[in-house]
Amino acid sequence: MYFERANREHIELAEWLKVIAVMPELQLASITNDDYNSWIGYIKYSDSPGQFHQREDRRYDAELFFGKEAKWKRVYFWSFAKSKKWGVITFQAEDNPASPVNMIANRIAELLGARIRGEDHTWYED
Repeated sequence: MYFERANREHIELAEWLKVIAVMPELQLASITNDDYNSWIGYIKYSDSPGQFHQREDRRYDAELFFGKEAKWKRVYFWSFAKSKKWGVITFQAEDNPASPVNMIANRIAELLGARIRGEDHTWYED
């Protein structure tokens, strides 16, 4: 899943960082967090150069706090476009609409003036 504005207006990095800053449930992910078991929606396959988990974009991912586990987990992944001025935020939605991942995703979409869209280009409403 990813966030997209209806007019396909780009999401700038500054906007994304502002969303992270105003939501207490989120924090900027640590670039040194190599506990890939706490990354939701990503499976590490290899350490060969250029892998997703090695990209500079990872410093702009967001972690979500899971209160029941008292643990931060990387959930929302920022990826720069070629211009490095804007990018795409992706995440793996869960089946339960009331899950923390989905509920926070809805709030992120609202703050960005965006909607949630699936890889099949389906729009998802809360």
